[in-house]
Amino acid sequence: MATATISRLVQRLRSAPQEHPFGFGVVFSTAKTSAADALVQVVVEQREAFDWRRNLGFAAFGCLYLGGLQYAMFVPMFRRLFPYTDEFLAKPLRLRLADTRGWKVVGQQVFVEQALINPYLYFPAFYACKSLVAGEPLAEARARYIANFRNDVLACWAIGLPASTINYTLLPFWLRVPYIACISFFWTAVLSLMRGSEGSSAKDDSGAEAAEAGDSVVAAVCLPASGGARLGLGALTAKQVWRVTAAVDAHQDVVARTQVEAVQGSRGERCAG
Repeated sequence: MATATISRLVQRLRSAPQEHPFGFGVVFSTAKTSAADALVQVVVEQREAFDWRRNLGFAAFGCLYLGGLQYAMFVPMFRRLFPYTDEFLAKPLRLRLADTRGWKVVGQQVFVEQALINPYLYFPAFYACKSLVAGEPLAEARARYIANFRNDVLACWAIGLPASTINYTLLPFWLRVPYIACISFFWTAVLSLMRGSEGSSAKDDSGAEAAEAGDSVVAAVCLPASGGARLGLGALTAKQVWRVTAAVDAHQDVVARTQVEAVQGSRGERCAG
């Protein structure tokens, strides 16, 4: 009796993503995004006090954008924009690899996601959601988005371009959002590390905290499999790139805050006048 009950439960869990792709995607993306930020706060940054407001911002972003809006874009919208996709995915992998038209459609989907959706929808939504949860004005979110645009997009492409190519080549529509959620667990951790503390007093303007946290991530990811204490050449390069990025981001944050204060000051002067 118990075995049959467990078997039915397992079967329902296995079929949930296919039978209820929207609901599963929303729940999974919310939990994943919150967990990724929690991992960074507890393991990488080793905060003494957990920042629940920051974590709530990531969870809300995961629910509304990553789970809800992404499903609408990457399933029904992409199915209408690229109708050949169903026929392409129905073919055996061997035939897909030789399908020139199919690869053209894959490239078009990757372009729309990485060149249009992510830079001009994903990141504005992220900064806006984070600022609203933190009680900050949207003008500050806009200033951060503009100041961080280049670094954010390049970091996103490093993970997103190969991940999107795999997604649109191998996976059916109902599995797209869960797959993106799994891939974006690592990306959310990176984004949390890069942008999680922006606007809070916990971040030093010098960018030292970000650089130290970056060293921890590099060490965790890039240490040799043999367990040696020294970092390899790639890890050392990544560490230096992270340090430079952290310093540039810190300078851009100062510039962004100065711009916001100037705008608010000019508005105050006009109101006083």
